[in-house]
Amino acid sequence: MIYINPRKDFDEEGKIAIKIQIDNSLDLGWKREDILLFANFPYQYRGVKAIMVSGDNYYSTDPPAATKTYTIPSLFKQNLIENGEIYWSHDLDVYQNEVITDAEMESELGMAEMGMTDKGRMPMWNMGSIFFKSAAKEIFDWNKDLLDKFETSEEHSIWALCGNDVFYLDSKAIFIHGLTERDNPKLKYIHQRIKTINISYNFRMWNIRSTISIAKKPIRAVHFHFPDKYELDFFMYGKNKLNMVLIPERLIKIFNKHGVS
Repeated sequence: MIYINPRKDFDEEGKIAIKIQIDNSLDLGWKREDILLFANFPYQYRGVKAIMVSGDNYYSTDPPAATKTYTIPSLFKQNLIENGEIYWSHDLDVYQNEVITDAEMESELGMAEMGMTDKGRMPMWNMGSIFFKSAAKEIFDWNKDLLDKFETSEEHSIWALCGNDVFYLDSKAIFIHGLTERDNPKLKYIHQRIKTINISYNFRMWNIRSTISIAKKPIRAVHFHFPDKYELDFFMYGKNKLNMVLIPERLIKIFNKHGVS
């Protein structure tokens, strides 16, 4: 988990979310040394201590999401990403429901170096949850370069990196021509290096009728902002089109412990 903020502290949601995350990870059997929290300020909770990184990695155009895409290349430079391991980078609002084993993720990724879910009916990847190997270093470097060039979101830049034209209209119009082998010969195999994994690993509230039918059960991770009552009701109380609670009772108790109900 990566959290960088110029004020050197979590925002109000983050102050609660990080404790839920750590409690949840420990409850699921994670070893403390395998829970990697990177921040630009000191933090410690239940024996999990933040690893300090530079605040220069803050990405103001798309905070806090794209800040992790900015930070991960620096982790490689500091030799904090080891060969032979699978890493899971996820936003503070992505909560793990169930145990995810090494064998399961090795099978899910196969020969790919990076795996992300799509957005259901939308093929664009959702980078709130990324599984990756050390070989993905180049991909993170390339994506960071595109972020620098176009000042867009990390999801738009990686979509363009894989050859897709992107038009984005927000505070300003951005058009990114999808990159090809002519731009970088190494992109020839980019679609073999990045894989769309099962939506169960980053389950959002969009298109629930269609996404639940293809999701691996039980749902592995849910993605929502608990201060938003609509999103909280959708996941915790089953106020959705399927009348289905999407968080296990075990995790609901952890949310309740921290005043989220």
